[in-house]
Amino acid sequence: MIIKSMSRKDPSFTQLYDYITRDEAHDYHYSYTNNFILQDRDAIIQEFQRNAQLLTRRKNANYLYHEVISITRANGISEQQQKEILHKIVAEYVNSRARDCLVYGGLHDEKDNNLHFHLMISANRLNERSRYRLSKKQFDEIKKGLESHVLEKHPELEQELIINREAKETLSKNAAELKRRTGQIPERDLLKSKLEDIFKSAQNKTEFFNYLSKQKLEIYIRGKNVGIKDTQTGRNHRLKTLGLLEQFQELSQAIGLQLSHTKSSEDQAKTKNQTKQQKSPPETQQKTEDKKNDKENQESKNRDPKPQTQATGTQSEKHTQDSLSTKPEHQVPSRQCKIKELKKQFIRQAKQELQSKRKTRQKKHKPKQKGKH
Repeated sequence: MIIKSMSRKDPSFTQLYDYITRDEAHDYHYSYTNNFILQDRDAIIQEFQRNAQLLTRRKNANYLYHEVISITRANGISEQQQKEILHKIVAEYVNSRARDCLVYGGLHDEKDNNLHFHLMISANRLNERSRYRLSKKQFDEIKKGLESHVLEKHPELEQELIINREAKETLSKNAAELKRRTGQIPERDLLKSKLEDIFKSAQNKTEFFNYLSKQKLEIYIRGKNVGIKDTQTGRNHRLKTLGLLEQFQELSQAIGLQLSHTKSSEDQAKTKNQTKQQKSPPETQQKTEDKKNDKENQESKNRDPKPQTQATGTQSEKHTQDSLSTKPEHQVPSRQCKIKELKKQFIRQAKQELQSKRKTRQKKHKPKQKGKH
C-alpha cells in the first residue's frame, strides 16, 4: 500500500474534481464524500470554494491537498471485494487524517496492477479560517498506523510491508547529479564504502574500534538512532539513512557489541579521565597527607616570618609586622590606595588651576578707577 500527499497553492477545485471523475478511470459506485449534504458536482465544488474563501490570505499558503491511496491487486479475491475494502480503508484514513475537513474522493481502476483512490481535501476544517496542518511526524504515524491495520485486518489483500519497513540508502538529488555529471563519488557513498569494509573485516570489538579510529570515524548513539561521525568534516550520518543499520546490528550480535553501552570517543575519553582520578585508597591517603603537610608548612611560614631590617619607633615595628603577616594576594588594596591618592592629587591640581584662571579673569574684567579732577 502506498499513500501520497500533494499540496496545491491555488484553489483549483474544479480541475481536480473533473480529473477524479473522468469517465475512463472513475468507478462512480465507490465515490467518497465527507462533510457534504448535496452530492452533485456543482454543489461539491461550490462548497469547497465557499469554505476556501474563509481562509486568511497568505503568500504560498495551501488551499487544498490532492492525496492518493493505492493498493496492489490481489489474486485471491475478486476486484469488487478489493474495491469495497479499499473504500473502507479510505474512510478510516479520512477519519484519522481530516475528519473535520471537506473531502471528496473517487476510485480509479484503469491500471492493471493496482487500484487507487484520489482524494481532494480542503486545507481548513469546515467553516474555520485557520489552516489545518499535520506535522510530518503526525502524518507518518497516520500512514504507518493505517498500513499496520490493513496488514492485520485484511491479509486477503496480499499487501507488502512498505511504509513501516526500514529505510534503505537514498541518494539526494544533488549527490546523484554530481555522480552523473562529474563522475565523482559523493562523500556519503565514500563513507558507506568504508563502513561496509569495516563491518566485514572486524572480528571483535577491539578491531572494530581500531578500524573506525584509522578512518577517523566515531560511533554515537542518540536515543534510538545509531550513527557515525566523520571527525574530518564534523558531519554526522545515521546508519539507518546510509542503509547499513541491519549490517551493524548483525555485527553487534557477532562481536557482542551492546548498542545501549556503545560510546563515542569523547564519552570514552571522559570515562578514562574519571577512571584515572579514581586511584587506589593507599595512594589517595598518601596524596591527602602530603597536601596536609604542605598546608601546615605554609601556615607556619606565615606565622614566623624571617626578621626584616630594623625600623625605628614602635609604630614602624608594628607596621612592619602587619605588612609581613599580610599574604601576597592581599597586597592589591595598597595598590588601589596609591591609585586613589594619585586621583586626589590630580583633582587638587585641577582645582588650583581653575582658581588661578578665575582670578586672572576677575583682574581683566575689573573696572578701572577714575582719577580725581
